[in-house]
Amino acid sequence: MKRFLIFLIPVIIISGCNKKNVFTVHGTIKNKKQDYIYISRVNVNSPLLIDSSKVSRKGNFKFKVEATDPDFYQVGYSANDFIT
Repeated sequence: MKRFLIFLIPVIIISGCNKKNVFTVHGTIKNKKQDYIYISRVNVNSPLLIDSSKVSRKGNFKFKVEATDPDFYQVGYSANDFIT
């Protein structure tokens, strides 16, 4: 058991360090309108599409986004139908 822990602890530390600039957004939509939802980074002129996620039958969705700097994001069905 000790050998297993000695192996497992460095693996956990190394894997945790690899996700330094990644954040996760997950949520649930009640009464979904569409099958896909999008996350966009808000630029000065217009939103920049980053990723999409299929909304499950229960309304659940999840995004993993890599970000190098703090920024504003919006999640929604389109550029005109979103939350910030």
